Amino acid sequence: MTSTLPSSPEYQVPLTTGAPPPKGRILIAEDNPSNQLVASYMLESLEYASEVVTTGAEAVEILSRESFDLVLMDCQMPEMDGFEATENIRKTEKEGGAANPNHRDDGLRPQGR
Repeated sequence: MTSTLPSSPEYQVPLTTGAPPPKGRILIAEDNPSNQLVASYMLESLEYASEVVTTGAEAVEILSRESFDLVLMDCQMPEMDGFEATENIRKTEKEGGAANPNHRDDGLRPQGR
């Protein structure tokens, strides 16, 4: 079954793709390609959509313009580590910016952080 725009019959959009809609969107901030694949496949098997970034700076940037239900943040990444990225995200949230309102900083921090 398809849905057709009334004035443009050439634009036909399938109503279903056969796959269930994702349960949520998760951002994976991880620089290791193997870990990226494992996390992505695990989330896909649980019916979550995911997007991968490789640095903390990329995580901060994408969260400034997009919303995710959860952020999985690696602690040690090039350019900006997960701790600094989380601090920047929290700062943006406090200033009323567009950072992800659902991001929770529940990770364990090493002493001194």
